[in-house]
Amino acid sequence: MVAKVDGSELFACSEIKTIGGNLMAHVSTTRLALSKGKNAVSKSLRIAGQRVCKVISFPYLAEAEARFRKSAQGVTDINC
Repeated sequence: MVAKVDGSELFACSEIKTIGGNLMAHVSTTRLALSKGKNAVSKSLRIAGQRVCKVISFPYLAEAEARFRKSAQGVTDINC
């Protein structure tokens, strides 16, 4: 989690802020974005832990996303 303490959040729209700085930007070749599933219409799906993993940057893969769920059995795939 990254906190902005300069007060600019009040005047600008909220955007995704990466962490790690120059070291992570220049050393890593894989960038993933993890988020809660936005398309979970029913409350039961949100409680079940639906998540989205999006491939932002990878040398051999195109940009894509996968949906998964956290459950008692571990991480399980959501068949769409």
